Amino acid sequence: MIFRYTMMAGKDEIDDCDIIKQGLMVKRSQNKKRFMPINYKQRWFVLTTKNFIYYESESERKKERGRIKLSSVTVIETATITSTPNILSQDNTNNDGENGYAFQISYSDGNDQQYTLYLITQKLQDRADWIRSLRAVCADTLVKSEKYHTSIWGGKKWQCCRAPTRIAEGCEPCSEWNKTPPNSPVIKNSENDSPILEFIQFNQ
Repeated sequence: MIFRYTMMAGKDEIDDCDIIKQGLMVKRSQNKKRFMPINYKQRWFVLTTKNFIYYESESERKKERGRIKLSSVTVIETATITSTPNILSQDNTNNDGENGYAFQISYSDGNDQQYTLYLITQKLQDRADWIRSLRAVCADTLVKSEKYHTSIWGGKKWQCCRAPTRIAEGCEPCSEWNKTPPNSPVIKNSENDSPILEFIQFNQ
């Protein structure tokens, strides 16, 4: 017996593959175009066995804002971002840290251009769970980087190692990506009992 999950009917349905994890996080703008201002926005993220997708919000899942093919991911590590706005919650009572907990996902697009997506979670455990889940589904990638930058590019130099060029090799070795034991897909939401998935059972 195989248990499968699919997104409820909508304009942009998730691929016919299992959803591993989903939840709300804050993303830092990737500045794919020069001179664009830095901003931070809440987005609803969905991790499947093939893609990492983010939407306008949980209630606006038809509005896809980005999609990363997991086969193109090269780095999944924690990150240090200073002076980030706390927009995960209107108050600080639900936050472990003042500015949340950041991590990064580096990947290449179809033109072999390298990008890094910086994300911020509300809880330290949330960050650990996301990193563990992402590494598990990316464990077989053939393009994993050996090193990464622990902080962000500041416009003129890396804030971690002070390297003066954006394409400079990372300053810390990347972690190992370990697979988790195979089991049935499990949905993990940031909110309990969030009615956004339809459960379908297939007999084998």
